[in-house]
Amino acid sequence: MTRHPDRIQLGRVSAAGLMIAALQVAGSTAANAQLFAGTDWFEREVADGVTWRYYQFDNLFGSEQSVSWIEADLSKVDVELPHLPSSRQRTSTMIPAQFADAVAGVNGTFFDTSSGGGGSTTYLRIGGVDITPQAGGAGNTSMIHEGAIAKDGSGLAEIVMRPTPSNNWLQNATHPDIMANGPVLQDSGVIRNFIPYGAFCSNRHPRTSVGITSDNRLILVTVDGRTASAAGMTCNELAQVMEEFECIDSVNMDGGGSTTMWIAGEPFNGVVNFPSDNGTYDHSGERSCSNAIAVVSTTPATTPDYDGRLTGLSFTLNMLEGTTQTVILTYTNIGSQTWTSADVKLETSRSHQRISPLEHSSWVSSSNPVAMSPASVATGESATFSFLLEAPDVESTTFFEENFALYRAGTRFGPADNEAGLDIFVEPPVGSNVIVESRRANGDLTPSSPETPTSSTYSEPAGSLSNTTSKSVIPPGQPQLVGVGARFTTNSNVGRKGRFTPYLPVDGLYNVYVTVGATSNNDANASWVINDGVSNVGTGTVHLFYQDTTVANAWKLLAGDVSLNAGRNAFVELTNDGGNNRFVMDAVRFELTATNSHAESWELY
Repeated sequence: MTRHPDRIQLGRVSAAGLMIAALQVAGSTAANAQLFAGTDWFEREVADGVTWRYYQFDNLFGSEQSVSWIEADLSKVDVELPHLPSSRQRTSTMIPAQFADAVAGVNGTFFDTSSGGGGSTTYLRIGGVDITPQAGGAGNTSMIHEGAIAKDGSGLAEIVMRPTPSNNWLQNATHPDIMANGPVLQDSGVIRNFIPYGAFCSNRHPRTSVGITSDNRLILVTVDGRTASAAGMTCNELAQVMEEFECIDSVNMDGGGSTTMWIAGEPFNGVVNFPSDNGTYDHSGERSCSNAIAVVSTTPATTPDYDGRLTGLSFTLNMLEGTTQTVILTYTNIGSQTWTSADVKLETSRSHQRISPLEHSSWVSSSNPVAMSPASVATGESATFSFLLEAPDVESTTFFEENFALYRAGTRFGPADNEAGLDIFVEPPVGSNVIVESRRANGDLTPSSPETPTSSTYSEPAGSLSNTTSKSVIPPGQPQLVGVGARFTTNSNVGRKGRFTPYLPVDGLYNVYVTVGATSNNDANASWVINDGVSNVGTGTVHLFYQDTTVANAWKLLAGDVSLNAGRNAFVELTNDGGNNRFVMDAVRFELTATNSHAESWELY
C-alpha cells in the first residue's frame, strides 16, 4: 500500500492552500488583517465566551502549519492551573479530573521527564503555596523562567514578567497562583529578540503558548509539528501568531511532544490538535505531562442552528487510473435545526465549489457529489453521503487531496471535525515499468546529477567498473533503453558487483528482468539477488553470453511477482562469478503486475 501516513486522519483539515475567502471571525475576535487575512477558521463555541478555532495552512511562514487556538473572555470564565506534584498524566485526562467544569485547556510548563518522574521543573505556585521544583528535564535556566501565566488576588488571569533585579519569583507577593515558563514572546506589545536563545527558538518545533489581550481575553495556542503536515514554528513565528491574535503579552510554554489542546466533549478524548509523540498527524500522539492551563465555565454555549460532526469516513487510499471507488461519509446533526436535502449540501471545499479532478459522471454537479440521505435529518440523527470517485489518467503515481464539507446557502457550517479530508494516490496501470540503466548521457552513472529522492540509481559496491558503448538493442514493442552505453566487468573483475536500485511508485508485485548487449566477448556467469530493502527475496544465477538470444538484446525474467515496497528501498545486484571473461551491467526492469491497494474505514465512536 502506498500512503502518506502523516496525512491520513479522520476529521482532520487537509492542507490545500490558504483560502481567499471572507474572514468569518467577527468583531474583537478577528485577527489582525495580515498574517491570517482570508483564513476561514473552523470554529465552535464551547462555552459562553469561549471559542475554539483551527486551520491547517498550506503555506504559512513558507510551510504547512497546523494552528489551534482558544479565545476566552476572562469576564465570563475562570482560569485554573491543574498540576501533579510528582507524577504525570495526559492533559486530556488531568484537566477534567481536577476541574469538573473545565471546558478547554492546554498543557502547561516543563516537567520532570525522567523514568517514573513528574512534577514541574520550573517555578509553580498554587493557592499561595510554592510547589517544590523537580530535578529531571528542563531545569532552572533563565530562559524558561522569564514570564508566567498567573492569577491575582481576585482570581483574574494575566501574564506577568519575572521580578527584577534578583530574578526570583518568590519576590512576587501579589499573585497566589504562578506558572512560570519562557521565553517571553511579547512584553507590552513588543516581540522579543530570540537570538540569544539559539536553537531552542530558531528551530521549528510543536509549541504551546498563552497570551492576554488588552481587553482581557485569554488566548491559548497550539502549533503542531514534526510531521509532513505540520512543520512547527520558531519562537519568532509563534510570537507573530500571538500578535495577530491581538495579544499584548504572551509566553512560550512547554512544547514538543507535550503540545496538546483539549476541548470538553470533542472526539478523541477531547484532543483537538495533532500531538507529535507518535510521529503521525492524528490525535493519538498525546504525551503525559504534569501540569496544564484550564478554562473553567459553568455557562454552556448556545447550540447553533446548524452544526455537524463527521462521525464516519470510509475510502480507499490507492486507486488505479480509470477505476472508481465508493466514498461513504456520515455526519451527525448536533445543531438545533433539522437538515433537509434541499437545504444542506455536501460540497467540495478548499476552495469552496472547486472542480474535483476525481469527479464522477454520477455527481449532482462538479462540486456536489451526491444528495443527503435520508432527505430529512433531525437533531441527533445522522446523514449519509455515499458517492463515487473516478481516478484520472496519470503518467506516474500522483497524490490527490480531496476535501468536502457541509454547506447551507453557500456557507460552510461546523468546525474542524466537519470537513472530510481524503488523501488518495492514483497509480499508473498494471504493466507500467521502471527501468534502471547503468550508464546515461556523458558517461554518467544513473541517475543524471543531481540525484533526487525519486531517482532510480545504479551503484558499484564492490569496486569500479568500466564504460562501454555496447548496450542492448531491444526490439520494437518492448520497453526501451535510453542510455548511451553500459558498464562492464573484465576477467580481472571477478566478484565485482552492479546494484540497480529503482524508485518504485507503489507497493505491489513486480516481475524483474535483466538485459545485456551482444558484445563478442561477453561470456560470464552472474549471480543475482533481489532485495526488498530488508532481506533477499530472490536469488539465482544467469549465464550472460552474447550468443544466448534469450539474454542479449532481450529482457530475461529473473523472478516473477516479487513483492516490493514503494520508494527507493528494493534493489537488484549482479555479481561477476566467471573467471574467463566479462559481462555487461546494462539494465534491470521492474514491471508492475499487481498493486497492494488497501481500503480503510474509520469511525469516531
